[in-house]
Amino acid sequence: MCCKINGVFTVALCTRRPASAEDLSNVVEAVRADAVSSSQNDAGDTLLRFDRPAPIITLIGEASRREGVCVGVGADSGEGNPRYGVEDYAVRALRRARSRSGDMPVVVRGRAAESAAWATGLAQLLFFALARRSEAGWEVSNLVRSGLNQKQAARTLNVTEQAVSQRLRAAGYRETHNVEPLLLCLLDQAAQPPTR
Repeated sequence: MCCKINGVFTVALCTRRPASAEDLSNVVEAVRADAVSSSQNDAGDTLLRFDRPAPIITLIGEASRREGVCVGVGADSGEGNPRYGVEDYAVRALRRARSRSGDMPVVVRGRAAESAAWATGLAQLLFFALARRSEAGWEVSNLVRSGLNQKQAARTLNVTEQAVSQRLRAAGYRETHNVEPLLLCLLDQAAQPPTR
């Protein structure tokens, strides 16, 4: 880990289409246990507050599997900001993610704008890579991520180790897994007051 995590994070979620309400519910349920609190704002957006950024990685993965779910991440140091709070950052990020001009449906806003922009770029890249993962790729990736080695995953799936290896490679497991620590650091940096 390249940095010490000491920020607070709020994620605002919505769907672009009413038909995606069940998809949104599935995304929320994947991380609800890690949330410090959850609520809805006046616009009907779901807000989840975290005291660490790791669940945001899971949330991005779950959102990438479902069409129409938009994610806005707010990052703040928790020391109080006279202009914006962490929920304000999340809602502003969600507004950008939801807009038609948004490149991808995930955006980060925070106290350190430059770090938030870098986090947005990496989060969008991760989203893009995960959105192309097949169900078989998700299945084997989730097993390996849970701590199984390839041999154990092969036994669990009743396939060969070579098939597991091929699925992991096709899923881009190593590449996506390797960028996660960098995204966590960028999220933390986005939460910190800019240094001058």
